[in-house]
Amino acid sequence: MRIVLHIDRLILQGVPLAGGAGSSLQAAVELELAERLIHGGVRRELKGATVPSIQIAKVVDATPQRPRELGQALARAVYSGIGENTPRSGANEVSRRARGARI
Repeated sequence: MRIVLHIDRLILQGVPLAGGAGSSLQAAVELELAERLIHGGVRRELKGATVPSIQIAKVVDATPQRPRELGQALARAVYSGIGENTPRSGANEVSRRARGARI
């Protein structure tokens, strides 16, 4: 199975990132999300689809001072919106949005 995921923008509102934290954050998101997609897959209804945006769960307990941990938390939140083994719930708060996701 081949999964192609392109995230055009990941908007983090109210999250100040210092210096080179952006590249560390990006690497952590990519690694964690890849692991989750490899082991859990993508929701059946999203396979082959282009999704203009997804709503994801609120990211908590992650600080911008630790970009690796924040990146992992963001990846888990993104996966909660697209993952095969993740129950969908109307209770998800939208505080972050992955835009332009192509699955």
